[in-house]
Amino acid sequence: MRLARRITPDGVTITNIIATITQRQAIPLDGKDTANGFFWFRGGATLIIDPSEGQERICYAIIKNSGSKDRLDRQRQMTTGTTQSSLRALYFGGPNGMAGAAEPFAAMHAQRGDSDDG
Repeated sequence: MRLARRITPDGVTITNIIATITQRQAIPLDGKDTANGFFWFRGGATLIIDPSEGQERICYAIIKNSGSKDRLDRQRQMTTGTTQSSLRALYFGGPNGMAGAAEPFAAMHAQRGDSDDG
């Protein structure tokens, strides 16, 4: 928990409480045993709370669901390298393999760092 203070355009100071509630679980890379390697799968919520006396309320709740099988599968694929991140796909080839045609600047730098001259 922490406090966040901001000033509105009309000069009023507003204080909010930022509360973060998280959990994590070890997920086996191979889907069977954490002894063979694992990654942390995190989830939880961040709450922005108005603590004004007599008007206490949750203004915003930002949630990252730790029970989502789709999100778990995407993170496992990303961690094990079986999929490319969207940024990597931009520079080194997207789903259609046409990154060079779609983004010529990215194609120009695709080989950067692969040669001995740095």
